Amino acid sequence: MKILYLNAFSVVQGGAERLLFDTCSELLQRGHKVAIVIANDDRRAKNPEYWPASINRYFVPELILPLGDRRTHDRHRRSPAYRATIRYLQDIINIESPDLIHVHNFSSLEFFKDLTVGVPLLRTVHSYENLCATHLKRLPDGSICTYPKGKECAAICGCEESFRSVRVRRENNFSRLRFTRFLAISTYIRDVLIANRFPAARVRVLSNFSRMKQQLTKAYDVVFYLNTLQIALSFANIVTIARNCGKEVFEYQPGPQMRAIRWHIKWPAARIYSVAS
Repeated sequence: MKILYLNAFSVVQGGAERLLFDTCSELLQRGHKVAIVIANDDRRAKNPEYWPASINRYFVPELILPLGDRRTHDRHRRSPAYRATIRYLQDIINIESPDLIHVHNFSSLEFFKDLTVGVPLLRTVHSYENLCATHLKRLPDGSICTYPKGKECAAICGCEESFRSVRVRRENNFSRLRFTRFLAISTYIRDVLIANRFPAARVRVLSNFSRMKQQLTKAYDVVFYLNTLQIALSFANIVTIARNCGKEVFEYQPGPQMRAIRWHIKWPAARIYSVAS
């Protein structure tokens, strides 16, 4: 199988990039072919991992659309550089001829309207950046927020309506119509997607794994603290998950918040594996 991934970065600097790198490495070992389209040109950035030479990587920073205001956004979409990059991306799809296209974190999705794809589109949802201005998708009473990003954000959470919100709503509507499968990195994100009118039959929960420890003996032996988990769940929820954990914790981007969690749950005996870049 040939798989074309799309992601914002190639440098393994957070949970999405770690998941993408490990998945690509495993797919290569199983005989599949992989290529990646990357929104940001980070080839000069320090990378703790080395991408295999057999994985073609294409950098398309021109596809990053400004979301500050409509005028700037529309001017960028009409620019020769953007239109040329769309043609370049079509060439990439034609040359790689993938069996499916899998989107992780990417700057935009609606450019697929300008492409001839003809294969299934998959999307992994890592956080609520495209669903919620506060990145929590939670109402004050603790329940899942089912309102689209927009007017209710101002009334309930005090977040002003913006052009970004308008674009996000259109991107989500496009995703519901065009994407074959949605992979959520947690059961809570799955519930949020379903509550926000993403088709339940097309939403699956992605089992976290790491090449550092692939054989797990119990369901709760390991907690993966991805860099997006801090914004995806409240502090109380993180502590609850941690208390149900066994003896090992994988810690992405350790910092003051992680140290606070470790102190809060009184976990001196836990073995902490730091996998930050």
